[in-house]
Amino acid sequence: EGPYRCIAHHLNDIGYETIFFGPDYIDHCRFGFQTEQIGFGRNIFREEIQENYLTKDTTESKYLLNESAHLTDHELMRGVLALLKERENSPTNTPFYIASYPKGSHVGLDSEQDGKIYADGKNRILNTTHSFDDAFGIFFRAFKKLRLSEDTIIILTADHSHWPERDYIEIAGSDYDRMTFDKIGLFIYSPFHQLPKRYDAQNTSSLGFAPMLSQLLGMDRATENSFLGHSPLDPNRAKGIGLGWASNTIFVVNKNGEHNYYDIREEEEEEELIKNLWFGISLTHKAELDSKIL
Repeated sequence: EGPYRCIAHHLNDIGYETIFFGPDYIDHCRFGFQTEQIGFGRNIFREEIQENYLTKDTTESKYLLNESAHLTDHELMRGVLALLKERENSPTNTPFYIASYPKGSHVGLDSEQDGKIYADGKNRILNTTHSFDDAFGIFFRAFKKLRLSEDTIIILTADHSHWPERDYIEIAGSDYDRMTFDKIGLFIYSPFHQLPKRYDAQNTSSLGFAPMLSQLLGMDRATENSFLGHSPLDPNRAKGIGLGWASNTIFVVNKNGEHNYYDIREEEEEEELIKNLWFGISLTHKAELDSKIL
């Protein structure tokens, strides 16, 4: 167990089975080591997915496992569905938490061999986004027919905004500032909550994901944790600022969702807030190196 206390650790403690379902080979970027460190009890990657969750797939006669470094979005979504069907037929009623990451819309990629081309297929970003939308749509429609859909929450989001590559800039709109910090989607299906069809998350960031999940599962008051940020569903979320950091840049989001970015190498005297934020971030770096961060 690593120095971090992550959402999977807390779920393990209260009786959940935690499963990571990754499209890559287990040794790629040391993903297997990483997912174990952040608390997942089962770590299922490409080899095991192909062997146990895709080889019995007979729904498409043209289906062939691709030989690229990772599973396609359609393959991965079929694998997740097969895993859920396995869980539905399991004799135990153990609650579970499954995390996965479709990779087909990653920077530099085009629609894969089983993907869906968008319109004339000239823009890679539109192709990969359309293809993922198709893959997730097929999965979600099938999921809604499962008995599990009556007591399972589905959350779809991203780890970060799209990289500002040329094909993305062409379609992003005139207000796009070509930075790596931008709005991302967050979709929640829950049979337990009455959620609005649209919701303004204002100045919350990805730091709010673990608090949000804790809140949805009723853990936020019962579990002591060291999570940063506010849940997007927390009424206190707008009282502070949203914060992001990458390399030499700090991103600050106000309560209206507007963001500015600052280069920490430019020490302007009037930006005392930025200096203080960078000092706090630097302290966490030092604590991490000393294995003193929670």
